[in-house]
Amino acid sequence: MGFGRFLRRRGLPVGTGRILTFCRAVGALAPVTRDGLYWAGRASLIGRREDFEAFDRASDEYFRAGIRFPDIA
Repeated sequence: MGFGRFLRRRGLPVGTGRILTFCRAVGALAPVTRDGLYWAGRASLIGRREDFEAFDRASDEYFRAGIRFPDIA
């Protein structure tokens, strides 16, 4: 969900339904890799060809330090 919010803050039109679809896609990945996250996000979060470049930049920035998993307490 954090990645979807990150995309929204960068002006990409990412709705709640797309974020939920992305979460389901990530749940199906085994193992979860940066490439898998990229393609799951590109397929589920982006609906317009003109947003691909902005998505690519945001993905590189968000996952630069590695895959982020939320703290579960």
